[in-house]
Amino acid sequence: MELNINDIAAAVQIIDVVTARGAIRGEELSQVGALRDKFAAFVRAAQEQQAANETAQEAVDTDA
Repeated sequence: MELNINDIAAAVQIIDVVTARGAIRGEELSQVGALRDKFAAFVRAAQEQQAANETAQEAVDTDA
């Protein structure tokens, strides 16, 4: 079984939904929020890296 960026993005969405529904107690919010922030930052960084890789590949293909 493999974990990928889509799985982590889905975890961020799940955290957002359960928080909006009030499924997390107040004393749990800071821990859940910290984990959500780490996941969201990881997803953003991965997406930015993927976009940079695609741009670099397009430049190589154009030069070829």
